[in-house]
Amino acid sequence: MVKKLFKLDDIDIRILKVIQNDGRISNIDLSEKVGISPSPCLRRLRTLKEQGIIKSYYTEIDEQFFGYNTTVFASVVIAYNNEAEKEQFEEELAKLSAVREIYALGSETEYLIKIIAKDWYDYKHIVNTKLAKVPFIKKIRTTTILRTIKKEYGFDMQEEDSN
Repeated sequence: MVKKLFKLDDIDIRILKVIQNDGRISNIDLSEKVGISPSPCLRRLRTLKEQGIIKSYYTEIDEQFFGYNTTVFASVVIAYNNEAEKEQFEEELAKLSAVREIYALGSETEYLIKIIAKDWYDYKHIVNTKLAKVPFIKKIRTTTILRTIKKEYGFDMQEEDSN
């Protein structure tokens, strides 16, 4: 969670804008792009990490190269009696390697789960052998992704006081 007491200035915003598009940029190149010397740039970068504003760095790898040609969003409704059972469901679901993203929703469908599989048969196998073992699942509705039109990371950052 971001500590809201931390105030970002113009340079912090510039650093964040650059690294959200190129997380592998060298500190020297980053400092040149944002207009400060390398030492203070590195200090600011470390502070942004310590404050939790920069959550992580990662590399996106093409799933299809490894044969994962099917992406499915599964809408899940669960039946639980208390908060401990709900937490158990979430923990068990998070353990499944085919499950790539889990979102808790504020609707009749309580969870939206992104699953990658080699093909439709592999997905059915995942549902029947792994997802079926996750406790408290009441209903699953599947939506297969035919193709991705837009997948964009990052967002438009504005300072809090800006209009």
